[in-house]
Amino acid sequence: MEIKKISEEQSVLPRKDYVFTVSYQQKTPSRQELKNILVNELKSKPELVIVKNIDNHYGSKTSKVIVHVYEKEKDLQVIEEEYLVKKNQPPKKEEKEGDTAE
Repeated sequence: MEIKKISEEQSVLPRKDYVFTVSYQQKTPSRQELKNILVNELKSKPELVIVKNIDNHYGSKTSKVIVHVYEKEKDLQVIEEEYLVKKNQPPKKEEKEGDTAE
């Protein structure tokens, strides 16, 4: 997977807005896969990064990704919509019913 930064803007809000292009060989990467890679590239904490949009280019193995990086988690909770915050959380591991020790 190849990631290229297109733009970086300091918003009026307490965050930075980034636009990346992502090239891939197989299927479109998931939001969590992209987030993990971008957290390392931007040297930020996962809880401060929101993958806002993944825009696939039809017939091409590239996508445009819009990312918001916040300074504080409190700002993220206030500014971003709740559904987007939930989409960017890592999946929870659920316990199976038969796995509990009695």
